[in-house]
Amino acid sequence: MTASTYTLPEFAFRTPPELGGGAAPARYPVVIVGGGLAGLTLAADLASRGVASVLLDEDNTVGVRGASSRGIVYVQRTLEIMARLGVYQRLAAKGVTWSAGKILAGDEVLYAYDYQPQSVSVQPPFINIQQFYLEWYLVDRINDLGLCDLRWSSRVVGATNHDDLVALTVATPEGEYTLQADWVVAADGVNSSLRNLLQLPEHTERGQDRWCITDVRFKRQPLTSAGPGSRRPSTGTVRSGST
Repeated sequence: MTASTYTLPEFAFRTPPELGGGAAPARYPVVIVGGGLAGLTLAADLASRGVASVLLDEDNTVGVRGASSRGIVYVQRTLEIMARLGVYQRLAAKGVTWSAGKILAGDEVLYAYDYQPQSVSVQPPFINIQQFYLEWYLVDRINDLGLCDLRWSSRVVGATNHDDLVALTVATPEGEYTLQADWVVAADGVNSSLRNLLQLPEHTERGQDRWCITDVRFKRQPLTSAGPGSRRPSTGTVRSGST
């Protein structure tokens, strides 16, 4: 990665056992469709509990191509989960840890908060880091745990729900194959193709909003305040992120 651009990692396609052998479709306890943050977190969580799974993703990378990130800040509860899954230390080392924020109007502090004093968690209130890093660390952790078969460049193009299993047809660079699963998790986003294939109802809401996420560098120390109107100078270093 350079200072001005992001180069996402690319993961190689590996021929699955269902291709080329002519055997009956293999059956797995859990198949996860979608290798985003939700799918990777689930795969890591299942592996940490000793549950094997297969994860199918139509791309061969993490994050979103053409965009540096979707998520940018992760709250304490998420960080506690990542600590349990074994990726928190990498997040803390790479990201920006913070707990305090201020709303300024010129030099006047309209509102200030600090969540650290009342926290009882080992993890901080917030860490700012691009989402693709978190997904990347989850991929590494899943590979370390060894109980999830990550299948990149694998797009689900067919799905049939039976009484005791789900049959999935998967398109790959080397052709199509079918596998079976006791449980299938649709982790392929709000426009889930798997839900459409299975004709499952969606319960989604769509809204429009505008966001501005920026890093701010002050030429002088900003003011601090216990309440509006204070003029006491700040004695600490401020790291600021605004939304």
